[in-house]
Amino acid sequence: MAKKNIYIVGFGWASIGFLKEIDINKYNINIISKSGKFNYTPLLAQNIKNNNKITFDIHNIINSNNVNLIEDEVDTIDFERNLVVANNVTANFDYLILSHGSCINTFDISG
Repeated sequence: MAKKNIYIVGFGWASIGFLKEIDINKYNINIISKSGKFNYTPLLAQNIKNNNKITFDIHNIINSNNVNLIEDEVDTIDFERNLVVANNVTANFDYLILSHGSCINTFDISG
C-alpha cells in the first residue's frame, strides 16, 4: 500500500507538536514554509539581555530523512482536487495541516 501524503503549510509550534505524535515512517510528510528557520519565542525576552540564539534551522529540529522541507510560499489551495500550489511546487495531498501561524497585532502601541 502506498504511503499517504501529508502536507504541512507553515512551521511553528503546532507543526512540531504534530510531528512528535505522528509515525513519520507511515506517511510522506512535506513541510512548505517560507523560511527554513524556526523562532523559539520563549527565549525572546531573555534574548534581549543574554543574546541567546532564538532562531533554529528547521532541518535540525526535524532531524529525519522522512520529512521533506520545501522552502516556498503557498499561493493557492484547491480543496476540491486536494492540491496545494506554491510558487515552485504543485502537489497532491491526502491530508493537509495549516500551521501558518498568525499576524501579531500590537494595537498601535509603540515599544
